[in-house]
Amino acid sequence: MQQWNNSINTTFMLCNDAPESCAHLFFGCRYSGMIWRNLVEGLMGDEFNVDWSELIAIVSKSWLTPIKTFILRYTLQTTLYTIWWERNARIHREKPRDMKSLTKIVDKNVRLKLLSLKGRGNHYEEGLITWLGDNKTHKQK
Repeated sequence: MQQWNNSINTTFMLCNDAPESCAHLFFGCRYSGMIWRNLVEGLMGDEFNVDWSELIAIVSKSWLTPIKTFILRYTLQTTLYTIWWERNARIHREKPRDMKSLTKIVDKNVRLKLLSLKGRGNHYEEGLITWLGDNKTHKQK
């Protein structure tokens, strides 16, 4: 966009630290990176990563158990959507939400999804237990 109009500010509006790019938005930025960390660091353990290309490689393969693979992929999808939604809201001058609020939004969506899968198989039964046990946001309460 800056090639079309030099006066456009390309600094990423969630952190104001670097130019906006896919890798920075998801999750090189301290703002989005902290949201991701709070949601999945416990689940991912030693494989936790904020590098976009490495993260895509991790979620593209089957990972540990079927439920952890599902949770990681669904959390990634929900986190990407929520951060993009916040970015667009700020572009349109809506009231900014802090990292804690966005983390809670993603957490609630993941819990609701896991609750909706109850009764659909044994590995989904343990999904909510896995999410609540590994999720850093629940341990801070």
